[in-house]
Amino acid sequence: MKTIEERKKAAEKETKEFIERAREKYREFILTLDNGIQSSVHLLKGGRLEHFFIDFDYITEDPLVCKEVAEKFSERVQQSTQYRGKAPDFLGFIEKDGIGTAGAIKLSSFVSSLTGIPNILIRHNRDLSYARVKISEKLWVEDKQRLRGKNVLIISDVSTTAIELMDAIKDIRKNGGTVTDTILYFSKCPVEAMNKLKNMGVELHALITESQAREVAWHKDYKEKASKLRKIFGEK
Repeated sequence: MKTIEERKKAAEKETKEFIERAREKYREFILTLDNGIQSSVHLLKGGRLEHFFIDFDYITEDPLVCKEVAEKFSERVQQSTQYRGKAPDFLGFIEKDGIGTAGAIKLSSFVSSLTGIPNILIRHNRDLSYARVKISEKLWVEDKQRLRGKNVLIISDVSTTAIELMDAIKDIRKNGGTVTDTILYFSKCPVEAMNKLKNMGVELHALITESQAREVAWHKDYKEKASKLRKIFGEK
């Protein structure tokens, strides 16, 4: 029979090996970002000039990548559920301005089926705040308060300013609901934006952050695969 010290060392070894395997798997996942990086000089809503954008539609066109991204979102939703002690009533997916990419909407049914949580659509191209939330009539509480007492976890693709996230949170609240968490595929949100979200009582989670992308870009095992990442996020 092993001693307590031997069992402790065995457990520590197993934990260390698990963490290493997870790190390697996560680095591979960050490379999904590489597929969608596109060159484009444009002005962000916050006034900052950006020299690239992430084409989320292009990323999710590959069925295997789409599956992996959906599973990662699902894992984060489950983590949030464990942390909060209760699953959200809805997953809210943002339709950005009604133009261009549909963002995370392409994954809405996929992630919803993996988590068992119904999904709703949040549209930014509607004038009336209560009309921005598309939800089945059978689930309404009453007109203009369709989400009264319901918690919504917002999912979106990419954010650089968090402005659209804050707009979506306001829309949910105007419809009587609450938001405590939001999950992004990729976040470049500055500290000021993160603080604004925290002041609103909302935690932002991202599958990939800019700092993680930078780390992978120059990792010794990924320099061939991460050429696009190095061009965008490299510091060397």
